[in-house]
Amino acid sequence: WQAHFERTFCVKIFNHVKELEGWNVVDQDTKELFWYKSEIPLEDYVARQEYSLRALFRNYNTGEGKDASGVPVQDMCSGINAIFGEDHRSSAMYSVIHSRSLEGEPGYRMLRILSKRSGCDRAAALEMKPDYIKAILKPLGMMKHPIVFITDGQNPVILERLLSDPDLGPMIRTVPEEACW
Repeated sequence: WQAHFERTFCVKIFNHVKELEGWNVVDQDTKELFWYKSEIPLEDYVARQEYSLRALFRNYNTGEGKDASGVPVQDMCSGINAIFGEDHRSSAMYSVIHSRSLEGEPGYRMLRILSKRSGCDRAAALEMKPDYIKAILKPLGMMKHPIVFITDGQNPVILERLLSDPDLGPMIRTVPEEACW
Protein backbone atom coordinates (compact mmCIF):
# COMPACT_ATOMS: atom_id res chain seq x y z
CA TRP A 1 0.00 0.00 0.00
CA GLN A 2 2.84 2.38 0.81
CA ALA A 3 4.46 2.22 -2.64
CA HIS A 4 1.03 2.60 -4.28
CA PHE A 5 0.22 5.64 -2.10
CA GLU A 6 3.61 7.23 -2.89
CA ARG A 7 3.10 6.77 -6.65
CA THR A 8 -0.52 8.00 -6.59
CA PHE A 9 0.14 11.16 -4.58
CA CYS A 10 3.75 11.82 -5.57
CA VAL A 11 4.95 11.75 -1.96
CA LYS A 12 7.60 9.91 0.02
CA ILE A 13 6.72 8.15 3.28
CA PHE A 14 9.51 7.75 5.81
CA ASN A 15 9.26 5.02 8.42
CA HIS A 16 12.46 5.76 10.35
CA VAL A 17 14.33 8.98 11.14
CA LYS A 18 17.56 7.77 9.54
CA GLU A 19 15.74 7.48 6.18
CA LEU A 20 15.56 11.30 6.15
CA GLU A 21 19.31 11.61 5.44
CA GLY A 22 19.90 13.24 2.08
CA TRP A 23 16.43 14.74 1.84
CA ASN A 24 15.57 18.43 2.19
CA VAL A 25 12.87 18.05 4.85
CA VAL A 26 10.42 20.89 5.46
CA ASP A 27 9.09 20.60 9.00
CA GLN A 28 5.48 21.79 9.45
CA ASP A 29 3.06 20.98 12.21
CA THR A 30 -0.57 20.02 11.62
CA LYS A 31 -1.86 23.56 12.11
CA GLU A 32 0.59 24.96 9.54
CA LEU A 33 -0.43 22.30 7.05
CA PHE A 34 -4.13 22.99 7.66
CA TRP A 35 -3.70 26.72 7.00
CA TYR A 36 -1.31 26.27 4.07
CA LYS A 37 -2.27 28.45 1.11
CA SER A 38 -1.00 27.40 -2.29
CA GLU A 39 0.55 30.01 -4.56
CA ILE A 40 -0.58 28.28 -7.75
CA PRO A 41 -3.59 29.72 -9.64
CA LEU A 42 -6.95 28.74 -8.13
CA GLU A 43 -8.02 26.81 -11.24
CA ASP A 44 -4.87 24.65 -11.08
CA TYR A 45 -5.27 24.20 -7.33
CA VAL A 46 -8.88 23.03 -7.71
CA ALA A 47 -7.85 20.60 -10.46
CA ARG A 48 -5.14 19.15 -8.21
CA GLN A 49 -7.57 18.82 -5.31
CA GLU A 50 -10.06 17.07 -7.59
CA TYR A 51 -7.34 14.64 -8.69
CA SER A 52 -6.42 13.92 -5.06
CA LEU A 53 -10.03 13.38 -3.98
CA ARG A 54 -10.70 11.05 -6.90
CA ALA A 55 -7.53 9.09 -6.10
CA LEU A 56 -8.60 8.77 -2.46
CA PHE A 57 -12.07 7.52 -3.46
CA ARG A 58 -10.53 4.97 -5.83
CA ASN A 59 -8.21 3.69 -3.10
CA TYR A 60 -10.42 3.52 -0.03
CA ASN A 61 -9.74 1.29 2.97
CA THR A 62 -11.22 -2.16 2.26
CA GLY A 63 -10.73 -3.42 5.79
CA GLU A 64 -7.42 -5.16 5.22
CA GLY A 65 -4.49 -4.61 7.54
CA LYS A 66 -4.01 -2.82 10.84
CA ASP A 67 -3.91 0.81 11.97
CA ALA A 68 -0.92 2.53 13.59
CA SER A 69 -1.86 0.98 16.94
CA GLY A 70 -1.97 -2.54 15.51
CA VAL A 71 -5.77 -2.77 15.63
CA PRO A 72 -7.44 -4.40 12.58
CA VAL A 73 -9.03 -1.74 10.36
CA GLN A 74 -12.65 -1.70 9.22
CA ASP A 75 -13.93 -1.43 5.66
CA MET A 76 -14.73 2.22 4.90
CA CYS A 77 -17.87 1.08 3.07
CA SER A 78 -19.32 -0.87 6.00
CA GLY A 79 -21.85 1.88 6.76
CA ILE A 80 -22.96 2.22 3.14
CA ASN A 81 -23.12 -1.58 2.79
CA ALA A 82 -25.38 -1.74 5.87
CA ILE A 83 -27.79 0.76 4.31
CA PHE A 84 -27.85 -0.28 0.64
CA GLY A 85 -26.34 -3.77 0.67
CA GLU A 86 -22.95 -4.70 -0.70
CA ASP A 87 -24.41 -5.77 -4.05
CA HIS A 88 -26.27 -2.47 -4.58
CA ARG A 89 -23.88 0.13 -3.17
CA SER A 90 -22.20 0.81 -6.52
CA SER A 91 -25.51 1.65 -8.20
CA ALA A 92 -27.09 3.54 -5.29
CA MET A 93 -27.56 7.27 -5.74
CA TYR A 94 -27.36 9.11 -2.45
CA SER A 95 -25.96 12.16 -0.71
CA VAL A 96 -24.01 12.16 2.54
CA ILE A 97 -24.25 14.66 5.36
CA HIS A 98 -21.15 14.42 7.51
CA SER A 99 -22.20 16.31 10.60
CA ARG A 100 -19.25 17.29 12.77
CA SER A 101 -19.26 19.69 15.68
CA LEU A 102 -15.50 20.34 15.41
CA GLU A 103 -15.45 20.44 19.21
CA GLY A 104 -18.05 23.22 19.58
CA GLU A 105 -16.72 26.77 19.91
CA PRO A 106 -13.31 26.00 18.33
CA GLY A 107 -15.19 24.79 15.24
CA TYR A 108 -17.22 28.00 15.05
CA ARG A 109 -14.05 30.04 15.53
CA MET A 110 -12.35 28.18 12.67
CA LEU A 111 -15.36 28.68 10.38
CA ARG A 112 -15.43 32.41 11.17
CA ILE A 113 -11.82 32.66 10.01
CA LEU A 114 -12.52 30.59 6.89
CA SER A 115 -15.62 32.64 6.08
CA LYS A 116 -13.57 35.83 6.03
CA ARG A 117 -11.25 34.26 3.46
CA SER A 118 -13.88 32.49 1.36
CA GLY A 119 -17.08 34.51 1.78
CA CYS A 120 -18.96 31.36 2.87
CA ASP A 121 -21.46 31.29 5.73
CA ARG A 122 -19.86 31.32 9.17
CA ALA A 123 -21.95 28.57 10.74
CA ALA A 124 -24.06 26.74 8.12
CA ALA A 125 -21.63 23.84 7.72
CA LEU A 126 -21.83 23.14 11.46
CA GLU A 127 -25.54 23.77 11.97
CA MET A 128 -26.76 21.80 8.92
CA LYS A 129 -30.21 23.39 8.94
CA PRO A 130 -32.79 21.98 6.51
CA ASP A 131 -32.83 25.05 4.25
CA TYR A 132 -29.02 24.84 3.89
CA ILE A 133 -29.18 21.16 2.94
CA LYS A 134 -32.04 21.73 0.49
CA ALA A 135 -30.21 24.66 -1.13
CA ILE A 136 -27.35 22.28 -1.92
CA LEU A 137 -29.33 19.19 -2.93
CA LYS A 138 -32.23 20.70 -4.95
CA PRO A 139 -30.12 22.15 -7.80
CA LEU A 140 -28.33 18.80 -8.08
CA GLY A 141 -31.61 16.88 -8.35
CA MET A 142 -30.75 14.86 -5.23
CA MET A 143 -33.85 15.56 -3.13
CA LYS A 144 -35.49 12.37 -4.41
CA HIS A 145 -32.58 10.14 -3.34
CA PRO A 146 -31.56 8.87 0.10
CA ILE A 147 -29.45 11.09 2.35
CA VAL A 148 -26.98 9.20 4.51
CA PHE A 149 -26.37 10.96 7.81
CA ILE A 150 -22.96 10.42 9.45
CA THR A 151 -22.11 12.20 12.69
CA ASP A 152 -19.58 12.50 15.49
CA GLY A 153 -22.60 12.36 17.84
CA GLN A 154 -21.78 15.63 19.59
CA ASN A 155 -24.90 17.51 18.45
CA PRO A 156 -27.96 15.21 18.19
CA VAL A 157 -30.21 18.25 17.59
CA ILE A 158 -29.00 18.36 13.97
CA LEU A 159 -30.34 14.90 13.14
CA GLU A 160 -33.58 15.56 15.06
CA ARG A 161 -34.12 18.80 13.10
CA LEU A 162 -33.47 17.11 9.73
CA LEU A 163 -35.70 14.14 10.54
CA SER A 164 -38.57 16.49 11.47
CA ASP A 165 -38.33 18.34 8.15
CA PRO A 166 -41.16 17.12 5.83
CA ASP A 167 -38.91 17.08 2.74
CA LEU A 168 -35.68 15.76 4.21
CA GLY A 169 -36.94 13.52 7.02
CA PRO A 170 -38.24 10.69 4.83
CA MET A 171 -34.97 10.64 2.87
CA ILE A 172 -32.58 10.46 5.86
CA ARG A 173 -30.79 7.14 6.46
CA THR A 174 -28.57 6.63 9.49
CA VAL A 175 -25.79 4.09 9.69
CA PRO A 176 -26.79 1.20 11.96
CA GLU A 177 -24.85 1.03 15.23
CA GLU A 178 -23.23 -2.30 14.30
CA ALA A 179 -21.70 -0.69 11.18
CA CYS A 180 -20.29 2.31 13.05
CA TRP A 181 -16.71 2.37 14.24
